[in-house]
Amino acid sequence: MKCHGIGRFTKDPELKPVGDTHVCNFTLAMDRYFGKGENRKKETSFFNFVAWDSRAETIVKYCKKGYQLAVDAEAVEEKWVDKETGGNRSKVAFRVTNLELLNNKRVGENSSNTTDVEKSEATAPVENAPF
Repeated sequence: MKCHGIGRFTKDPELKPVGDTHVCNFTLAMDRYFGKGENRKKETSFFNFVAWDSRAETIVKYCKKGYQLAVDAEAVEEKWVDKETGGNRSKVAFRVTNLELLNNKRVGENSSNTTDVEKSEATAPVENAPF
């Protein structure tokens, strides 16, 4: 299953080595609005993502808690054996296939609303971002 979504980081992402490569596991908070007028409500859901290799490095280099990210991802089932019970465990996570930073002002940018980090990694995010 493939998906596309926009959300905000719930905490600063971290890069972890795995063999000869790197991985970044992170959670995005994604809002959904429903209803109309005075009955309009917001529901926030939290989804787990995993990025590998250069995507993981890009995320750690440019993203912080509260930064907004657009992702294309595919659902994957992660399986493992529970160390305490010996039972089989699994969970669904989303493997990032493409990413784009949104509304995160970076040094040297003036009014650009959307920044594709994978195309230009020349600058770092502003430390005093408003979110």
